[in-house]
Amino acid sequence: MADQWPDPDFVDGDFDTAQPTGIPVFSSPIRATTAEYSFTQEFMMSRKRFVATTLGTQHPSAGMTPNYSNYVLCAEGPRQDVGGGMIKWQRTYARVPDAYDEFESRSYPFIGYVGACSVGNQGASVTATGRPRITHTVNCRVHSDFFLTADPSTIPVVRMQRYLAGATPGPSDPLDTDFVFDGAGSIPATLPSRTTYNGWVANANSLGFKSGVAPDEANPGQIIAEDSRLSRWMGIIWLRTTCMVLAQ
Repeated sequence: MADQWPDPDFVDGDFDTAQPTGIPVFSSPIRATTAEYSFTQEFMMSRKRFVATTLGTQHPSAGMTPNYSNYVLCAEGPRQDVGGGMIKWQRTYARVPDAYDEFESRSYPFIGYVGACSVGNQGASVTATGRPRITHTVNCRVHSDFFLTADPSTIPVVRMQRYLAGATPGPSDPLDTDFVFDGAGSIPATLPSRTTYNGWVANANSLGFKSGVAPDEANPGQIIAEDSRLSRWMGIIWLRTTCMVLAQ
C-alpha cells in the first residue's frame, strides 16, 4: 500500500521528534503585571510520527541556555502541512504565576445586629442598637492563587465567612443566623459575637484592606464574601479566586 506521506529523500536534522524552528514569543497574559508568564514557539516534525504531548510537560530546554524548563506545555495549535510529509505548529507554554490582587465591585449582605432599631422619623432622636441584614455594593479585593496540578480536586476551597447561632440550649448543631449578638444568661453568643464583629468593623475602618482576614489573621477587618472559585487558567495550571470585603 502506498504511503500517502512518504519520507523525503533528504532531511537536514532529526524530524522524528518535535524540533523548535523559532525562538519563543513571550506574552504577559495577566493585566495586572507585565511579567512574561507564557510564550508560544513553533515546532516541526514528520506528520506520521507525531504523538500528542501530555499537558504539563516541561519545555525541552533543561540544561540549555536560556533554560525555560520551568514553563510547561499548555496547548498545541493546529498542525499545518509544510510539504514532504512535514508539519509545523505552535506550542503554548506557561509558568505558574505569582499570586496577585484585583479590585472590583460586589454586593454583600452584611450581617444584622440584635437590638432595637427605628424605621421612619417620628420627630424624636432615636438611638438604634440593632439593624437588619442589608446588602451594599462595595469594593472587593479579589485574591488570585495559581496551582499546577493534573488533579484540581486537591486544591483547597477557601470557605466564606459564616454567622452561626449557638448550639445550646437550642439545636444540637449551630445554625446560620441573620443577626449577631453577645451572650445573655443561658443564651450563648453567636459566632462571631457582636463584640467580636464590632472589632472587625473598627479594624476595617482604621486599616482598610491592610487589615487581616477574619477570623484568624491579626487585626481582622476583611470578610471572605463567598466560597473561592476555581477555573482553568492554562493547560493544567488552575486559578483560584477569593473575594474579600471590609466589615461594616
